[in-house]
Amino acid sequence: MFLTGKPSRRGGTKRPGLTREITLTLLAKLLLLYGLWGAFFSTPPLHSMTEGLDPGLVAKTLISPPTPTNPHNP
Repeated sequence: MFLTGKPSRRGGTKRPGLTREITLTLLAKLLLLYGLWGAFFSTPPLHSMTEGLDPGLVAKTLISPPTPTNPHNP
């Protein structure tokens, strides 16, 4: 398979271009992740989804303290 190369000091064989193969694989994965981010997360799909939203009101709504529950009423 890929085990053609010069023997190493440990008795195994060295794979030629292993560093290059790993680098190209990581680069391809990074490009794929960047493409997915650009397609789905870079901008909102519709401008009307963010139009008129007050960031303070959104934060207040999302980070409001929890409402107390009645422990006697399951």
